[in-house]
Amino acid sequence: EFGAAGNDHEVVEQERAAMGVSPNAPFDLYYPDGIQRDRERTRKAMAIISRHPFWYAGTVVHRMAAVMKYAGAPSGIYGSAGINVTSSKCLPTRWQGGMLAVLVNGLGMFQSVLRYILLPLMVFGLILAFRLDWRITGLISATVFYYWVVGSMMHTHIRYGLPMHALLTIFAGLAARRLKEFAVSRKLSAFTDTTVS
Repeated sequence: EFGAAGNDHEVVEQERAAMGVSPNAPFDLYYPDGIQRDRERTRKAMAIISRHPFWYAGTVVHRMAAVMKYAGAPSGIYGSAGINVTSSKCLPTRWQGGMLAVLVNGLGMFQSVLRYILLPLMVFGLILAFRLDWRITGLISATVFYYWVVGSMMHTHIRYGLPMHALLTIFAGLAARRLKEFAVSRKLSAFTDTTVS
C-alpha cells in the first residue's frame, strides 16, 4: 500500500532498481551504504505515516491483537502463540497410533483449554498485581508495554514478543493462584457450614 514494500525482499528489489544495481551484483538490506539507505527508508516510512495516520493506527492495533492471539489459527505473518502439539505434528509416523500418541493428543487438548483461558487470566492477574504492589507491577509491565505497543508501532512477529508472553504468564499464574485460594476457602466454608448444622 502507498508504495511501501511488504517485506525485506521487496525493499531490496525496490532499492536495487532505484539505484540501478544489476541483478547479480552483491546487494542486500545493509550493503552497500546501509546507514544512508536505512535513513532513507525511515524518511519514506514517516512520510507515509504522516499522510495516512488512521491507516497506520489501524495497522498497529491489528499487530497488537495478532501478537496476543493465543488460540485458533495463526494470524498471517505475525504467527501465533497458540499452536498445540498433536501426534501427527510431533511424532514419527510409526508412533502416531499408540499410547504415546494418545498422551500427546491429550496434552494438545489441554493446551487448547489453557489457551482460551490464558488471556482473561492475564488481565485478571494484572489487576490483582497492581492492587498488591503497583511499583513492581509497573516495572514488569514496562517490558510488556515496550514489546506490545512500541514493538507493534515498528514491526512485530511472535518471536519478538516472547519476553512479553513470559512476563504475562506470571500474571496469569497469580490469577490462577488467587482463584484456587478462593475455591478452597469456599469449599472449606461450605464444609464448615454442613458440619456445624
